[in-house]
Amino acid sequence: MTYPHTRSLWPVYDGRMTVFGTHTKTRHVRNLFILVGLCAIVAGGAFAARSVREPLMAAIRDAIASPSSPAPLETVFPQPRMVDWEGVVFGVLAGGEGLAIKRTDTGELFQAYGTQEQTASASYGPVHITGRWTGISCAYQQTVFSGQCTPTVEIDALEILPIVLQ
Repeated sequence: MTYPHTRSLWPVYDGRMTVFGTHTKTRHVRNLFILVGLCAIVAGGAFAARSVREPLMAAIRDAIASPSSPAPLETVFPQPRMVDWEGVVFGVLAGGEGLAIKRTDTGELFQAYGTQEQTASASYGPVHITGRWTGISCAYQQTVFSGQCTPTVEIDALEILPIVLQ
């Protein structure tokens, strides 16, 4: 039963009317909109997949390809190797407990760690180190060691050598 005085001026939405309210949607038009929307989603997904494919494939190729001279990776030796090296200190690491050293015989860079008292006395110049080579570390690789992973040595004895002018 409908009361004439409660009748609204606006049409009642019954789920079939469009935003204009003057004509109803047919089932075919609704299906067409769904089909167009699905096509847009599939096309967007294909575009996104295509745009990230090249960077992903390049990363995979780089990971699989073996370099001609493999760089040492960060590792810890199961048994430390005894070392007796001379070198020149060119930097201080880890708040004064580590030294960045260039070997005088091979020119190889390495990191040496000991107690603060040992390393504080040798912040520059030539040194003679006896200790244990415990592994290869990539710490300070980009900042101190020019992109190289370097040997890590635990210092047993540190001797400061005199500076010799040539």
